[in-house]
Amino acid sequence: MTESQTRDTTGASLPRPAESGGAWQGDGLYARSSRFGLILLAPIGVGILGQGSRWLPYAILTCLLGFAADTGGAPFRRLIGFVIAGLVVLVGGALGTAARGDVVLTALAPGVVAVLYGLVEGSHASYATSARIMCLSTVIAAFFTPIEPFNVAVIAAFALYSWVVSIVWDAVTRLWRPFTGPSPRALASDLRASSLSRWSFAAVCGAAVVAASVLAQTLGLLHPDWAIFALLLTLHVNANVSRKVVQSLILGTVLGVGLAAVYAALLPSIPALIVGAALAALLRFPAQQRHGALGIGAMSAFIILLLQLVGDLAGTPSRAPVDRLIDIALGCGLSIVALWINSMVQQALRRGIEAG
Repeated sequence: MTESQTRDTTGASLPRPAESGGAWQGDGLYARSSRFGLILLAPIGVGILGQGSRWLPYAILTCLLGFAADTGGAPFRRLIGFVIAGLVVLVGGALGTAARGDVVLTALAPGVVAVLYGLVEGSHASYATSARIMCLSTVIAAFFTPIEPFNVAVIAAFALYSWVVSIVWDAVTRLWRPFTGPSPRALASDLRASSLSRWSFAAVCGAAVVAASVLAQTLGLLHPDWAIFALLLTLHVNANVSRKVVQSLILGTVLGVGLAAVYAALLPSIPALIVGAALAALLRFPAQQRHGALGIGAMSAFIILLLQLVGDLAGTPSRAPVDRLIDIALGCGLSIVALWINSMVQQALRRGIEAG
């Protein structure tokens, strides 16, 4: 991880300002929050206007990954990064589409991507974020919406849009963020330095995600992607980080779901839901600055309000608050078990090395 990169309590990339500047410049708080809102709310606005929903998850994943993995640099260099973000979503979707309809393959496909996550977690944060998003894309394609030609066009369009927001913001605020991206050599060095322990952790990650997928199908959960995402969000090589993220995720989810449910009950109109979702998205990083659970709460509220909005537009009731609590609890529970298993495995490996 480079010096200009750190992690928030969700494990996501949280760059520090590379140069001195105001809150509206570089990666200052207002600048980061505003770019996040502009990038994330665009596909939602297009979806509302066009009354489309099947392609919306791919658009949102592309925008989320494009934003999270935006490591600055010259315009063309940034474009490459955003193109890679789109390809990550597309590859995950293609894998899930190939597995679709087969009970065994729909469980194994996200597990394969989770192994990749286990290999890169602990290196540059953009690697882990990319693996998480790829896994989500795989689950969405396998369980909900397969990749179609129109989805490919949507992914490309929103990758390009996210890139435009990135470079236009820096141009307007007159502070160009330098490149702080990952180094493939550093990743290769990390893998070589602890190959056995890294592969064992990756295997645990893969097995845990397969278990989450099987349980989600067995229990008939409506959002298996939430359980799997919670699992990958909380699985870290550093067990102390994992425990903190589990605590923040549970607390933030309860807080965000509760606030969103109350808001939707008091202000159920479509315009009010749009305003509420937009405010939640814009408050994500200011809340994160206060406490990790508050940032997670803001994102949970955003998701609940968005699904309530989609349900109202489609004329179907939303069970999102209850589903969110169940799925996140399942993911966190499996994460705790997986971390315990990984601890046992790592101890056995150390004893084997010492004995040898």
